[in-house]
Order: sequence, then structure tokens, then C-alpha cells
Amino acid sequence: MSRRALYITLLSLALPAAPGRAGPPSAPDSTSLIVYGKHHAFFVDVPQGWRKDSDALKDEGICALFYRPAYTFENAPVILYVNTANLDSAGLDTFIAHDLDRIRKASPKLTLKPQPALRAGDGSEVKVFRLEHSGGPTTSELVGYLAAPTITIIFVASAKTPSQLDREMPAFAALVTSYGWMTNKVTINH
Repeated sequence: MSRRALYITLLSLALPAAPGRAGPPSAPDSTSLIVYGKHHAFFVDVPQGWRKDSDALKDEGICALFYRPAYTFENAPVILYVNTANLDSAGLDTFIAHDLDRIRKASPKLTLKPQPALRAGDGSEVKVFRLEHSGGPTTSELVGYLAAPTITIIFVASAKTPSQLDREMPAFAALVTSYGWMTNKVTINH
């Protein structure tokens, strides 16, 4: 390989895609992701065979989004994401009841099935529910709730069909079990 060809190859690897444009689907990521805010910092691992996308839902406050590398956020049959919410002073069960009530009001034909709890990486219990929509949005979802020291953490798997959700349940479980709390003392310098 000539020196010029080598430089062009290295340069193409070093330059990111143009701002605002996604490059072609990439290989799966194999890293951890730190999620942080004013009073929290925790990490989750990118599930094996998935890629992270910190931009697609950033405007909605979600920076931990995952989908299979052959897809984009817009066309992925299944996405996983992690969201946070303020703690409910009445406890996690009250938070869950209010959240599920809000979801039911938006989708009156929703069926909700409690699932076996999962254990986060630190041993904390994550309460999991399966949501099946009929009429309106036809997504199937797994939603897991974890009471962290200063926030509520919400793990979500959202699929276009129930069978797709069933196939990706191991990835959802891997995401939940990879969770680890870091600190509630966060200083953000911009």
C-alpha cells in the first residue's frame, strides 16, 4: 500500500460522519455508558450485539438508547432505553402506580402484566411490567422500575410486535443487570 493510500485510509477512519448525518450502520458497541444528571451518575453496559445512540432521543432527555446495528432508531423493530425520573416521596410503588395510570389514560386498551422482578448489577430489585397495546399504538413493551438513591430509573424495551419483544428479552435483562450506581455528587462543567 502506498503512503498516500495509507494516509487516506487512516484519515477516513479518524473523521466522523458529517454533523447531522448518520453514517452507515456500524458494528455493535462493546462499552459501558455513564448516565448522569444534577443528582445522579450511574452506568449501564451496551447489551452484546447492540449499539448505543446518545442523540436520537436527546431532546426527550434520553441519552441511553440502544438498537441492533443493522437498523437506525427510526426503523429498529426493538429499541432499549434508560430514562430517569424524580423520586416519589411516597415510594417506588406509588411512582409505578402513577406512571402506569398515566400510560393507561393515554392507551385505554392497554393490558398490563407484572413480570418476575430482575436484579440490577448491585443486587437492587427492578420491578418489571409487560405492556401490550391493542388499538392505537401496537407496541409491546417491558418496563422496569428501580429506586436508586436520588432518582427513579426506568428501563424500557419497546418492540413493534410481541414476538420481537420476546426475542429481545435477554437483551433487556442484560441491560438491567449491568446497572451500577456511581454517585449522587455530580459536578457538571460545560
